[in-house]
Amino acid sequence: MSSLLPRLLLIGVAVVAAWESVSSLRPPRISDGDVHALAVAVRAAHSPGELIAVAPAWLSPLVQRELGDLMPVEHLSRPDAKRFARITEVSLPSFHSPDVSGLVSDGTQRFGLLQLSRYQQTPVTVPFDLTEHFLDATVSQVPQHASDAVERPCLWTGPLPGTTAPAPGLQLGGFSCGSTRSERRTMEIDYQPRRGIVTDLESGHRTLLRFSIPDDAWQGSTLHLWLGLHDYHQRKQAQGPANVTVDLDDGQAKKELTIEVRQGFVHHELALPQRRADVHHVRIELSAQQAPHHLVGLHGELRR
Repeated sequence: MSSLLPRLLLIGVAVVAAWESVSSLRPPRISDGDVHALAVAVRAAHSPGELIAVAPAWLSPLVQRELGDLMPVEHLSRPDAKRFARITEVSLPSFHSPDVSGLVSDGTQRFGLLQLSRYQQTPVTVPFDLTEHFLDATVSQVPQHASDAVERPCLWTGPLPGTTAPAPGLQLGGFSCGSTRSERRTMEIDYQPRRGIVTDLESGHRTLLRFSIPDDAWQGSTLHLWLGLHDYHQRKQAQGPANVTVDLDDGQAKKELTIEVRQGFVHHELALPQRRADVHHVRIELSAQQAPHHLVGLHGELRR
């Protein structure tokens, strides 16, 4: 018994240490009263169109429970926060949202474990939004190694965005290209909601999206493009990257990009050829050597 006692003591110390280690990894207990008090303070100072950012991400459902009416899906699915003049951040003290990176807080309040901070910035101007103008785009499909002369137009099927929502189980409206589709929707990329355009790729084919952009939107702007793969279940089965070619103004500039299976919603900034024309064009070509299971999600904006 005397030799067994030290061992039992050592085991007991190890168990206590392990329990304390695991306990330190658990999320802190946040009081409902503190969440409610913070929500009252947010509402008292909130302006229409103001962004509410949350850090860390797991805190978001708790905040949305109290402030969901001030956090529309258009805000939750943003690619970044550059469009917003005012940002309210709800966070734990050691965390900050990427949306406020480089900004200086106008003031901070504490509500128990929660911190409320407010920021202001000069927002970017967006003269043209590719996702918003999706219905004006031309979508077509071309065999992988054929010339564009044999491209097949993709035709619209289903309800138009903004009209009555489709019945449960029915597809959204979109451009149909044989067995594949291109549609505007709220996507899931990197476990986050993202607003954009989803294109279902087909083996042996390239899908082409063309946007016509007026000169007054083009001049002085830069193209910002976000790319990733939509749908957790499809990403688990996808093999190899998707390939993207961005052609600006009918060959004036061209950029080759790659979408890796496990990347997030990656941001690309492309300079636009600055020449005068009544109408300019952005053509985005999508393909994957090992499709299917590549649901390419993209969102694009011209910004100044």
